[in-house]
Amino acid sequence: MGDGIVKEDFTNRFKEKDTQNELKVVKEEPKNGDEIQALSSATISSQGVVDGVNAAINYYNAHIKGGE
Repeated sequence: MGDGIVKEDFTNRFKEKDTQNELKVVKEEPKNGDEIQALSSATISSQGVVDGVNAAINYYNAHIKGGE
């Protein structure tokens, strides 16, 4: 179930995402650019990855990019 978070099918969902907004996990097909579709039967794992990515986005925006 959760082991799918390391597979390309899931990791590719993060490519080309904007770093201005935090990402959100959705169960259905994403409708907005800030949405990541959860893996089937692995919503908690998907949310954990998105939480980590959001923490990295926030750090990047505040400390590297300068909060532009």
